[in-house]
Amino acid sequence: MATLDDLRKLALAHPETIEGSHFHQVAFRVADKPFIGIEKNNTHATFSLDKPDIAALVDQAPDVYEEVWQSGKNLIGIRVELNRISVKELKHLVELAWRKKAPKKLVVTV
Repeated sequence: MATLDDLRKLALAHPETIEGSHFHQVAFRVADKPFIGIEKNNTHATFSLDKPDIAALVDQAPDVYEEVWQSGKNLIGIRVELNRISVKELKHLVELAWRKKAPKKLVVTV
């Protein structure tokens, strides 16, 4: 079972990641781009992912992963209740989200 503390440690372990806010909620950013958001209840997180990754996760576990849509038009990520996934799964999500938003020059150094 993953926790908010696990998420914070995993996110901040990535180069040039900072903790800040996005729409008045806690968010982790790289190159000033948010890649993970924490909902106000601190039990759910949203991850900015590519569409193939979103589809694979939702197909794998539709009761765990929920699609996140921007303005009802653009599929932009997934939402997950942290205590429903393992730390290993959380690490994978953090990595995918960070790689999506980090500058390519930075990604190749990791």
